[in-house]
Amino acid sequence: MHIGQRYWRSQGLGTKLAITNFVWVASILGLLVMAIAWGVTQSLRGKMENEMQQGIAMLQRFIESSDKDLRTRTQFLADSLAQSLQGQLELDSSSTVPVLSLNGQALDAQDPRLAAFTQRTGAVTTIFAA
Repeated sequence: MHIGQRYWRSQGLGTKLAITNFVWVASILGLLVMAIAWGVTQSLRGKMENEMQQGIAMLQRFIESSDKDLRTRTQFLADSLAQSLQGQLELDSSSTVPVLSLNGQALDAQDPRLAAFTQRTGAVTTIFAA
């Protein structure tokens, strides 16, 4: 006979009932604690996912707003530059490096009209000729 079985058989009815009740109550309490922990975990996970979705939506709106603002400002600056460069634009692509000229004068990084535009607006001017 096993030592645990001998101990169990040697105990009185009151002791056996107390031990059995303790095991049952401890088991039920353990299951309840696990169920509560699972419920709290699911609730927190749902709240966390909701907050993350709200954060993502807010970030998306911020990026869209910034993009719209940058596009508007870029278009305004492009229009302003076009107005300040009134005249005949010509592209000479006969050499290895194409040259864009305005009224016969080459537009390059040292052009005073581009420097004045940059100083007036704070925008960096870059001319692309294709």
